[in-house]
Amino acid sequence: MLTVVKMPLNRAEISALCDAAGLILLDIAGVTDVIPADAAWMASACGSDDGRFDEEFEFQDPDLVRNANEAWFAIAQRHRLLDQRREFLLSLAVLESDRFPVSRWALVKLKDEWDIIGAGTANGLLGGPYGRPGFVMVSKTGYTVVAGTTWQDGISIISLPNPHRASAIRKFMTRTPEGSVTDEEYENIQNWLSRPPNDTGRAFEK
Repeated sequence: MLTVVKMPLNRAEISALCDAAGLILLDIAGVTDVIPADAAWMASACGSDDGRFDEEFEFQDPDLVRNANEAWFAIAQRHRLLDQRREFLLSLAVLESDRFPVSRWALVKLKDEWDIIGAGTANGLLGGPYGRPGFVMVSKTGYTVVAGTTWQDGISIISLPNPHRASAIRKFMTRTPEGSVTDEEYENIQNWLSRPPNDTGRAFEK
């Protein structure tokens, strides 16, 4: 399973943590047309038959952070996580009024200088402790999920194209009982599940 440090943060706190990782916080979304953020965390439960691709690194690698950062950026470019403006969606736990913390997609932009696996994990935003990732990202089109996870002996950067085709994700979403989420969220889940295999959904819009 993916390691995740969920923190009930306000927008100013999230923005400061993003800045340290080399990300600019642009927006925090409610319900979107891309895969729900909770479901995207199931990327690590998917197999190669779902199209999952991994880059793995052992803890004993003296250049683990640098090598993993390079792998993340290569995957982000090759699998089109980043759009032309270097924007993508990042799963975060946020507070919404009096509700408990919920997973939401944050629209972020990658700066010229960034450190996803190092500074991003050290401050708890993208996992933790330092060099131990636990994050999920998705392209604005919903076409690709990219995740970072920490295992017993190392870490991996995961890419999952066409997440709506992945059996583990679909099974997870079909088990969401009505009433456990808002009506709008439940309707979005049902609409997402009903999409044909070649439909990647509409692009995220602010």
